[in-house]
Amino acid sequence: MEKKRLTLYPGSFLWVKGGQGYLYNSQKAKGFQFLLNEEIGLVCKKLLMPENLYSSLYPNENTEDKDFNKWINLVTHVYEAGFTTTETGQQPISYKPMPKLLSDIDYYIWEDQQGFGGNMMQNIHELTFYINSTGSGNNNYYKQFHFPLDKGGELDPKKVLGFISQCKNPFLSNINLIGNIFKYPAYRNFINNLSHYKVQITIYVTYDDFAENYQNLKNDECFKDIRFITLIDSIVKEPWISLNGLDVKILPQVVIRSEEEYTLFSEKSMNNHFYQGAKILPIYTNENFDFFKNNVFMDLGSLNEGSLNKREILMHQILNTNYFGKLTILPDNMVYADVNKETLGDINDNVYSLIKKELIQGTSWRRIRDVKPCSDCIYQWLCPPPSNYELAIGKPNLCHVKP
Repeated sequence: MEKKRLTLYPGSFLWVKGGQGYLYNSQKAKGFQFLLNEEIGLVCKKLLMPENLYSSLYPNENTEDKDFNKWINLVTHVYEAGFTTTETGQQPISYKPMPKLLSDIDYYIWEDQQGFGGNMMQNIHELTFYINSTGSGNNNYYKQFHFPLDKGGELDPKKVLGFISQCKNPFLSNINLIGNIFKYPAYRNFINNLSHYKVQITIYVTYDDFAENYQNLKNDECFKDIRFITLIDSIVKEPWISLNGLDVKILPQVVIRSEEEYTLFSEKSMNNHFYQGAKILPIYTNENFDFFKNNVFMDLGSLNEGSLNKREILMHQILNTNYFGKLTILPDNMVYADVNKETLGDINDNVYSLIKKELIQGTSWRRIRDVKPCSDCIYQWLCPPPSNYELAIGKPNLCHVKP
């Protein structure tokens, strides 16, 4: 009997770790985990050899291995990740999906060596400026998510505008301002200058500062196209302001530390319009590990219900989408790719040199799940990239899959 050949589609991902395998169809956004027996393991090994063009002959043309036959049916029919042909037919051409950014980085290095590395600047997508501090801020929060500081200096508006002018490129899409904008020097003129860059401007402000100054928004034309993130630190506090007459976009975010606070938030969101549609910000406090373990950690169910496409999975293998293309400048003028890591320099430095340093040598934009236990896990590239929460908690992974 003529042998059959299995060929995987280019949009399918096959991973093998130890005695397990996982096959994911990125076009259908579905996959399955399986155990490797001798025949399945042999086929997977051959499928992953680049010279085989994502194809492999069956080990036996008339196998009676029920597990193998069931696996073939899952691959070709249930999950539609591949197809079969006969041995004598023309071998289909398929390619295992592989990331290419590493070659792009080599190209950036070559461009820089030739003295025309302008393309490197196109990797700046988002800038975040902690413009000042406020009494309602919290210096314990900013290393986990955007939140105003309660003490610190103040960025010079001219230096902020000068830094942005160096970063201008077609892919710069968002500028974040964190602090009390209403106390910033000549803030109306500053916002008007920012609007010339034609990018989304998002202002992060505590609820207390917003409530104290929100009446100004009704008369300030400079805020017309601004997005406000209002940060509520205490769920016990009842927002009272009326948003009637405000021609700006208000997005509330609520800091949550425990199950009790989450329950209270759920109750209040049913009766208070200000909470409706609010985003939850879990904060790790060194005393609420169980809360994170029960509510933030990933589990097999959430991983198997993922809907990642081919591009997203490839990106997970080479860059960190939480940080890539983003720079943060603190009130002391220091510039970071990630505020939990070492500084790249300060606001007075040449931006090109900062980008070059992070892109080629840095550990934030390219920090991926390539260390244990993630590197030994079959779900390695289906997980979200490492975040500030891992650094805050001191664990390389936030999941129930691997200890």
